[in-house]
Amino acid sequence: MKVKNILLLGCGNMAESISLGMEWRQINFWCYTPSQTKAQNLVKKIAQKGGQAEFLPTLKALYQKLQSESLYLVIIGCKPQQFPSLIKDLRSEKILTHPQFQKATALSIMAGVSLSLLKKSWGKVVVRLMPNTPSKIGQGVLLFSCGDKIETELLDLFKPCGLTHYCQDEEELKTLTPFCASGPGLFFKIIELWQKDLEKRGISQNFSSKLLAKTMQGSGQMLFESKESAQALCHQVTSKGGVTFAALQILEENKIETIFNQAFFAALKRNNEIEELITVDLGKEL
Repeated sequence: MKVKNILLLGCGNMAESISLGMEWRQINFWCYTPSQTKAQNLVKKIAQKGGQAEFLPTLKALYQKLQSESLYLVIIGCKPQQFPSLIKDLRSEKILTHPQFQKATALSIMAGVSLSLLKKSWGKVVVRLMPNTPSKIGQGVLLFSCGDKIETELLDLFKPCGLTHYCQDEEELKTLTPFCASGPGLFFKIIELWQKDLEKRGISQNFSSKLLAKTMQGSGQMLFESKESAQALCHQVTSKGGVTFAALQILEENKIETIFNQAFFAALKRNNEIEELITVDLGKEL
């Protein structure tokens, strides 16, 4: 089987998570970031785990690679705010219109950059993917969206990262992003708060980390395998007047549902704001 070259334009946390979670047989990563550091670090991490990866110090180096090698996939992994300058640099280095570059499937893992905007700036259809950081250990959720049909081969490439879901439309992807892509951040914040409380009670952070992680892992797996709802499973743990009941009562009195509703509303609002900002910035480059 021929080796597939995959270009990472940006090597931040999400790009790292999916690249470390993918099946590496017959894959060679080309890693590029303007600052170089994150790309160099990711190349080392992939190599340490037995994968193949090359560091590209400049876009000129990328251009030279394209002159002699084929490219299967481009993963756009920069921050959304950096996308307009990336487009400008790719255009100035004559990479964006290079035949090998245009042949490659383009996949964006940026939040807030719509399919229409990606197509307009890239010059062709771009697939959107919103992964989350547990993709690194094969336990992620990966949300796909595209104006056209996505190749089965491309979806299969990411299956080792976790649960893949092809969204009905881009609106569904936007709706799910704060829950699935941002979800681990909220989860870790909850664990952090629990750890602080336990630490005050004499339980070390190292020990509580294992206990709480296993508690969450078991609860999540139970929900995943159960035919019952989260509400029903919650009721099974809660006896009226009991310990769990007392804790849940405080959460309800402090309007935890309202707090989470506000948090998700803020996340969705920020997604729309980013899209508006990028639209303006890209308009200057196109």
